[in-house]
Amino acid sequence: MMLSLLIERDGRSQHQLAEPLNVHRNVMVGLVDELEQRGLIERRRHPVDRRAHAVHLLPAGRELHAEADAVVTEFEAEMPGGLSAEEAATFVGLQKRVPEHVGISHGLHPGLQGDLR
Repeated sequence: MMLSLLIERDGRSQHQLAEPLNVHRNVMVGLVDELEQRGLIERRRHPVDRRAHAVHLLPAGRELHAEADAVVTEFEAEMPGGLSAEEAATFVGLQKRVPEHVGISHGLHPGLQGDLR
């Protein structure tokens, strides 16, 4: 999800990334550290706020995002396997309702959920 957010708008601050992911700032620091160590993103001084860092996607991050997007697209095409178009739409709708019912944000790993503030 973080790579997707940076694809949409590169150079967001860690705070701007944490908010839509519903991730506590301390958890966000660890996530950014990990992605930076893997060479997928880099922190740079924020152009407006001297106290913040802007997070930028590196070419390896763009490549990984494209690969993941292709895998997801392929999986979503294969997943409804023998279902009609109407049945597949119902199936996908039901899958979305279950996590929402138990309070899990769409696309967010349950381990990163919750109000940790």
